Amino acid sequence: MPQAAVLDVGCHSALLTVVRWRPGAVLEPVFSHKVRLRLHEALDRRGCLGRAGVESVQRAVVEAVTANPRTPPSRRA
Repeated sequence: MPQAAVLDVGCHSALLTVVRWRPGAVLEPVFSHKVRLRLHEALDRRGCLGRAGVESVQRAVVEAVTANPRTPPSRRA
């Protein structure tokens, strides 16, 4: 079955959602993983994202794409 993923990175969190498509059916979510970012705390005086913020996004992306979809949501970090 075809699957697709979307990684939505916002100022507060990054959310990875994977959906499955079946002919004649709606998209079925099969996996979701959210990582808290708090990027607003990493802005400098000019409103630019500092190195800590960029590194936070990098860590969130790695965590989201390496998360084990078989782990129950209550046991994910």
